[in-house]
Amino acid sequence: MFGAHSAEWLILLFTIVWIGMLIDCFSNKSLNTPARILWAIVILFGSIVGAVIYFFMVFIKHFSHSDSGGLRTNAASFWTNRDKL
Repeated sequence: MFGAHSAEWLILLFTIVWIGMLIDCFSNKSLNTPARILWAIVILFGSIVGAVIYFFMVFIKHFSHSDSGGLRTNAASFWTNRDKL
């Protein structure tokens, strides 16, 4: 069912998610400095589990309350409102 390289792809996907959540942690302006440090420690030492916890507790709320109107639901909405990003 899975190829010989499926584990490598899974590790790559987890690494991308982990790095993305770490970048968002440092660039999220809604977090104060102690919260950023705490979340960075959780993400760094918690690996993918810490990144997933950050995703559900902070990342989703960050995008749902952003000025851009939250997550885009379709490409047409993105292209018609791209100047607001």
